[in-house]
Amino acid sequence: MALIDWSPNFSVGIAQLDDEHKQLIKMINTLHDAMKQGKGRQALLPLLDELTDYALNHFAHEESLMVQHKYPEYEQHKKIHADFAKKISEYKKLHDQQLLSANQLLNILRDWLISHICNTDKMYGPFLQDIPTT
Repeated sequence: MALIDWSPNFSVGIAQLDDEHKQLIKMINTLHDAMKQGKGRQALLPLLDELTDYALNHFAHEESLMVQHKYPEYEQHKKIHADFAKKISEYKKLHDQQLLSANQLLNILRDWLISHICNTDKMYGPFLQDIPTT
């Protein structure tokens, strides 16, 4: 059973960005599954590495669309992304020092992602909905 199931409530109305959000949810669910199998600690570093790469690419994609379409909240949204990327880097350091548990990371990621998609990202949805996807 997944920790987070995709729901239409998560949709920002742009299929490609929704697909990217689904991939982020899948990563969180993968950590959850590893924890249920007693392999949470082993799954942490690969997840942090994958999350870093994928999130940065996703953030860049969102931000490029915002710039292209002159989204008025671009600067604020970009700062939120930068703050999260910095936190992921901090989580990696905590992992290296063995100060981060799989459960801690799971809860942090779940709460941040759901809040970010449902609140922050949903704000750009109506503004960017009419754009063609690439």
